[in-house]
Amino acid sequence: MPVHPKDASRRKRLRHLALGTVSLGLGVLLLWKQTGFFLPAVSVLALLILLGGIARLWNWAAQKPRKPQELFLGLICLLLGGVMARFPSVTLYAAPFLFSAYLMLNGIVKLVDTALSMKERSEELIFCLIPAAFYLTFAGILLFLPQAHVRAVLICAGIYCLLLGGTYILDYVHSRIPAARRGLRRRLRIGLPALFSALIPHSVLLRLNGFLSQGREPEEFEDLVGGKSGEKPDLELFIHVSATHPFMAIGHCDIWFDGELIAYGNYDEAAQRPLGMGPGVLLISNKYDYIPFCLEFNQTTIFSFGLRLNPAQKSAVRARIREIKEQLLPWDPEELPANRKRFAARLQREQGARFYKFRSGRFGTYFVMSANCALMADWILSAAGTDILKLNGILSPGAIYDYLEAEFLKKGSMVVSRNVYRLPLTARQLREQDRALRPGKDLR
Repeated sequence: MPVHPKDASRRKRLRHLALGTVSLGLGVLLLWKQTGFFLPAVSVLALLILLGGIARLWNWAAQKPRKPQELFLGLICLLLGGVMARFPSVTLYAAPFLFSAYLMLNGIVKLVDTALSMKERSEELIFCLIPAAFYLTFAGILLFLPQAHVRAVLICAGIYCLLLGGTYILDYVHSRIPAARRGLRRRLRIGLPALFSALIPHSVLLRLNGFLSQGREPEEFEDLVGGKSGEKPDLELFIHVSATHPFMAIGHCDIWFDGELIAYGNYDEAAQRPLGMGPGVLLISNKYDYIPFCLEFNQTTIFSFGLRLNPAQKSAVRARIREIKEQLLPWDPEELPANRKRFAARLQREQGARFYKFRSGRFGTYFVMSANCALMADWILSAAGTDILKLNGILSPGAIYDYLEAEFLKKGSMVVSRNVYRLPLTARQLREQDRALRPGKDLR
């Protein structure tokens, strides 16, 4: 039975409320009871992981053809759950090491950003150097005396849970209170940990594939059913994700605005360097040629969110894009023979896309952990007043998906539509879909 749009939205809002409430409760218990709560919680979590492992092994045995990854994940869950259940104190004393590793990762990312800022002579050098010193200092303290800092880690986790819970509860409150569409105040947003938010689009895609395998239509899928309006958006953000390609499990995002599709990435594949680095390349294309080409070439599914902007927001976004274009130099993907059969060269030959490199600045060098496609999208969207940027500074397409979905559920927000693009899809079909939308009105 098809899901009614109002029912789908209500369920998603209630999930946000539930997540916020649970996070808030966890935060209170961690701050109040600390180790007295953490150890029983580990036992409960171990039981859930064991049950999840058994369920995966059951699915593996029942499926035809059997999927090796289900067997692997099932065995990993059984091993992890068994260790946690048998040695809960090990998990407690491992917490500082894990937290330290997370801080160390952030510190290393910021150090790389610092080096890139020095190389590109970016004005953001100080904004990279200070966080790098902060993360690495505290990571070193935790590594030096991990057992003495168990309580400190639990307190930090408790505070984070309180802030996360507050964010999702506020999302629920705003989704229930009608408001005139307007630009959002730019602020830091407390989101899910980077690892979890990065995998959000991939998890949605897996659920969508399972849904479609039952012979049902994409329009009936709960995460995609219905849009708040039939208006044509002023700006669209696309999130590409694959269920099979390991790197595309994290995804890629790009923006359509004023008739141009703008994407940023490591498209000079012949010049790629270790650690997910390489020359930053911006491409400008036609949406109707680009979307079908990407679906076919990368074998991805593309989720999209449409935004309606008022005149001031449109002007601000245009100014931001103009600022980006002032840094560009034309680049030919076929100047190196190694690139001629790859994505950029084929897109240029077959669809007439234009490619550019940066003279200098933050995006001159692509870095998968920071100066990436998600940061470019956030840099453009921030001109309209969005608040995607998170405290940890590691931004992924999944973090943007999480934010835009929350905004879509709010009454009166500027996120007015969501969609999914899958094969087979032609440029003609995509144009017909857009022509079916009614012209939107400027938001005052």
